[in-house]
Amino acid sequence: MNNWIHTFTGRRFYPLNPRPDDVCIEDIAHALALKCRWTGHCATFYSIAQHSVHVAQELRKGGHSARVQLAGLLHDAGEAYLPDVASPIKHAMRFAVPDATDPVDFRLHEAVLLRAICDGLGLPDLAAVMDGPAVRTADLVMLATEARDLMHGVGDWPWTPPSPRERPVAPMPPAHCETEFRSWFDGLCAECKAVDP
Repeated sequence: MNNWIHTFTGRRFYPLNPRPDDVCIEDIAHALALKCRWTGHCATFYSIAQHSVHVAQELRKGGHSARVQLAGLLHDAGEAYLPDVASPIKHAMRFAVPDATDPVDFRLHEAVLLRAICDGLGLPDLAAVMDGPAVRTADLVMLATEARDLMHGVGDWPWTPPSPRERPVAPMPPAHCETEFRSWFDGLCAECKAVDP
């Protein structure tokens, strides 16, 4: 049985035992551009890559640093290698991982994968920023905006989301989203290096 996946650039990636050397931004951008948010239940195709760019844009609008914006851009990068699991399932999901004696919580493994991605991209301290309040808030603003524009409203959520942004979401084709994601990644990395060479 194979315990690796074949990536866009032809790499073998071990999602249950991620190695930083196997991480590639081209794979991440391409996969996220082809994966649909809301487990495909939105009114039209809307990629995780586009959502990620919107989160980074919200952080920029809020005056956050390039490093925080980069954390927002990459906060869902693990979904390039793992499925985009809906939150109600994710909170209950456990699965076997090589060399683990007990099943592992999906969210804990997702955190391990994000750390490996950050290490592989040369951004070892970024994973902690991804879980910070600024990124979480921007992510929720986009969730509320997407619900309004692509899901016919928020429905009967058991919590109150933040107010959506004024500008509506306009879904774009995957190729455009992939290019935009890479452009933001390259630009933000350059900004971070300029600040902390």
